[in-house]
Amino acid sequence: MLEVVLPDLGEGIESAFISCWYKEEADEVAQDEDLLEVVTEKSALAIVSPYQGVVRNILKKENEKVKTGEVLALIEKRESE
Repeated sequence: MLEVVLPDLGEGIESAFISCWYKEEADEVAQDEDLLEVVTEKSALAIVSPYQGVVRNILKKENEKVKTGEVLALIEKRESE
């Protein structure tokens, strides 16, 4: 399983709230496809999947506060065809 973490959002932002998930557990996701949206003090940002595969576990729920580097979900990697 591969971890999806909240990336460094820049501008000294250390945390965000999960606004919504675009994918659910067991959904296929492509690399660089929008996976979820987070909201910071300054803006709303889409977080893309760093991997192609299947979303196996969503570890953080909507409206939950998360910190940079925190694991948000687990993806079972699939090799591109």
